[in-house]
Amino acid sequence: MAALSSLALPGPAALPELAGFAAASLAITFSPGPSTIAMTATGSAFGLARAVPYALGSALGTISVMAAVAAGLASLLLAEPAVATILLIISAGYILYLALRIATAPPPGVPEAGSRPPGPAGGVVLAVTNPKAWLAFAALFAGTGTTPGEIGPRILILAASIFASHVVWLLLGAGFARLLRRPRVSRAVNLVLAVLLVGSMVVAVRG
Repeated sequence: MAALSSLALPGPAALPELAGFAAASLAITFSPGPSTIAMTATGSAFGLARAVPYALGSALGTISVMAAVAAGLASLLLAEPAVATILLIISAGYILYLALRIATAPPPGVPEAGSRPPGPAGGVVLAVTNPKAWLAFAALFAGTGTTPGEIGPRILILAASIFASHVVWLLLGAGFARLLRRPRVSRAVNLVLAVLLVGSMVVAVRG
């Protein structure tokens, strides 16, 4: 019964607060960062269809982080500096690997040995090991005074925002892919996106 009550529809008095939560969710999930830039870069380098598995993995991984934060696991994990450091090292290593894959990808539609796009597991890894996501979601839930009766609607709002941001950033990258049939242009854009991806990692680490 407790689980059902947590998913109950909020009353009119809670709607303004949930609207503020929705606005904050959109701001967090759509803001540029390692995950969103990786989404755009993957879509640009490999095209929409080939980037969808990575996008699904990233979205599911991000929602898993959100669910863990909502369940109160963030404070337990991030309270240990060693855990945050390990997550950061794994995330940084995968970002460097992904940036290399993107920088060396051929123009969309041109087959090339070893040019397979990252799969769903890669998306999950980057999402789950991104300490910024844990901190941002923790601040989002704590900063709006979540109560048991509001947790269900908030999870649905944030999950919808996560999926929407992944779709938008992926489509943005896929839109670039249609313009990158010329090898030199494709290589230049991929290199720029790879540099931006590494730069987002540096900003995240220093931040």
